[in-house]
Amino acid sequence: MKNFTLMALCVYSTCGNAASPEYKRCIEWGVKFTYECAKSEYEHHSKRLKNALNSLSNISYVNKNETQKQHNKWLKYRNEVCSKNSETDSSFTYWQHCLARMTETRANEIEKIAKKR
Repeated sequence: MKNFTLMALCVYSTCGNAASPEYKRCIEWGVKFTYECAKSEYEHHSKRLKNALNSLSNISYVNKNETQKQHNKWLKYRNEVCSKNSETDSSFTYWQHCLARMTETRANEIEKIAKKR
């Protein structure tokens, strides 16, 4: 019953606002597999990825064109993987969750690279 209540809070709240208490509840309580929460998570990790790419691009010896080219390849790959997986499920929630997870992983990778340099 508690899990249902938590899910209802997330589904009927404004999970799209990363700063909102509802978003924090979605993440802290583990209620992530709703479209609204997955979308909010995607937006959060997308901002992290953008900031990490900007940090990487600000390093003088990093080839900015190559970095952008690699990022575009990754975007194409991510979109293909998530679209292919959602075709079998035909669920927007699954698709949004896939985008969020893959973007989170990529943001972690790029942040780690940027910190090493």
